[in-house]
Amino acid sequence: MKTIQSIVVVGATGMLGSKVSRILKEEGCSVTAVVRNTQKIEEIESPNVDL
Repeated sequence: MKTIQSIVVVGATGMLGSKVSRILKEEGCSVTAVVRNTQKIEEIESPNVDL
């Protein structure tokens, strides 16, 4: 049985943070995204990401 990890990504809409968030989602992690620019949240929205 695989354990789902919960991870917080600060700067999730930035260049590095968006890539990290995407990879973590693909790996099945539960991601909590901390963002400064709310206009960019569409880029990271998904069922596994809490904003």
